[in-house]
Amino acid sequence: MSFVCAIVTTPATARLAANDATLDSAIRINAANALVREGKAAEAIADYQKVPVTDKDREPRTYNLGVAEYRAGNIDAAKTHFTEAAASSQATLAARSRYNLGNCFYSEAVKAAEQDKSMAIDALRQAIGHYRGSLAVEPNHTDARANIELAGQLLRKLQEEQKQEQQQQEQQQQEQQ
Repeated sequence: MSFVCAIVTTPATARLAANDATLDSAIRINAANALVREGKAAEAIADYQKVPVTDKDREPRTYNLGVAEYRAGNIDAAKTHFTEAAASSQATLAARSRYNLGNCFYSEAVKAAEQDKSMAIDALRQAIGHYRGSLAVEPNHTDARANIELAGQLLRKLQEEQKQEQQQQEQQQQEQQ
């Protein structure tokens, strides 16, 4: 079973009757979204940061900037943007942000698994919490369900390994006495 990482950008919304600043922001956000889809995350990040943000486009821009940061491998920056977007008044955007926060924490857990099991276990618990938060809004989000299962499997494995390591340490300490 492989980890499901479906991070997609969200188009900026702008009505033709909107003012020029809103329309300009939407056009620029959509152009940066195209860069993300083309695999040009670094360019997209630079373009998102140049967008004159309107209140209407702030949340989609923040979410999309998180996607670009994630794809560029900047997990901490992605987490910051997804955390902000998770507070969105737009339920779907908030759910996607929670799902992607789960992906960020899962990614951190995988990287930390060999070096720091405690940190990895904590990250997996946070990932599962974010996936569940996403499911609370979008109950049919199959990727979130699959990732909860995968994160749970890795969590159980790491907890068992950690338990075995602790038992070995205790045994060694007893033998030294």
